[in-house]
Amino acid sequence: MKAFQRKLEEDVKHLQNLQEIYSKKEGWIVESEHHVNVGESNGLNGTAFAVKSPMSCRYAQIWNTKEEAEKHGADYYLVDGKNDPIYMIFTKAYDFFTREIENTQHLLIYLKSRV
Repeated sequence: MKAFQRKLEEDVKHLQNLQEIYSKKEGWIVESEHHVNVGESNGLNGTAFAVKSPMSCRYAQIWNTKEEAEKHGADYYLVDGKNDPIYMIFTKAYDFFTREIENTQHLLIYLKSRV
């Protein structure tokens, strides 16, 4: 459990570095409720999308503009296990990293309370 907590803490530090970078410049990320674009062929089954986790969010693909993210990062043909469409969301990088840091910190607090 301690090794997992250390790994999550490392992920938070990396996400904080990305948050700092994108607090000063524009950047856009393509995500869905449970997935994030991590780059062409780097995700599930050769797609660009991985299930969101502190580790996968570190590798989020970032585009300079929302238009580029919409054009190059969205996959409008992805479906879930029930064959329902997975809807794409275009999020400012700073907002994305801020949210994912908060989510991971909540997870760490929970894990520490269980030990």
